[in-house]
Amino acid sequence: MDPSIASCFLGKPCAVSIPGPVPFCHLRHLRKAEHLYHDGDEFHGLFQVVRGSFKTLSSTSAGIEQVLDFYVPGDFMGMDAISGELYPSTAIALQESDVCAISYSALNELCALHSDVQNNVHIAMSREIRRKAEITTLLGYTNVEERVAIFLLDLLDRTARTGGDTDQVPLPMKRHEIASFLGMSGETLSRQFTRLQRLGLIRARINSVQIMHRTALESSRRQWTEARFSWTALLSSGKAPETRRVPGDSVPSPTAEV
Repeated sequence: MDPSIASCFLGKPCAVSIPGPVPFCHLRHLRKAEHLYHDGDEFHGLFQVVRGSFKTLSSTSAGIEQVLDFYVPGDFMGMDAISGELYPSTAIALQESDVCAISYSALNELCALHSDVQNNVHIAMSREIRRKAEITTLLGYTNVEERVAIFLLDLLDRTARTGGDTDQVPLPMKRHEIASFLGMSGETLSRQFTRLQRLGLIRARINSVQIMHRTALESSRRQWTEARFSWTALLSSGKAPETRRVPGDSVPSPTAEV
């Protein structure tokens, strides 16, 4: 079995390894740049990436596209459409990709019959909620250097969980798409890649980045995590000072108390 094939809610690669049709899901193949669903489409089910990768995006009234997230094998798409019954973004394949298309109504029936499946659904939803919350925090409370380091390490960990390289980060997306997702300009992202490469922490290629010194990159993520927890504690205590946005993609800093 290809190690890149992720397990679904059933706890096994059902759509690929079980002979015959599986009632609640089917395998769907998409070509590069093909749309999985569009913003505003009626919600009918969830999708788990089996192979390849996707981006989700939304468009402003001026026609500017904002990349919202990237999805790799093991990730679920469409969970944010359950409550509104419409997909709130557009999902596009970044390369030749396969997804397990999961009927939501059939999944609910299966959960009613099998508590282990229901538990797996809850775990997957919890993991996705937590990851979305971390993205929000990442974009709001980190500087550009931290954003790039955390993005690379997160993508590395997510691809490695299904048998990917432990030091090679595949980047099928374009650089301007990464910049859009991280909330910075393409020039800023390019400078950060150049800086990290000059420091010997990464080796950038056209469609991938090799992590040369994970420990050094981890320090950025560790510092961000510690700062995030400290900031959360201050907010919870009601003692957090007001914040100001320092120009130039920097972290919100506490204002001095008068």
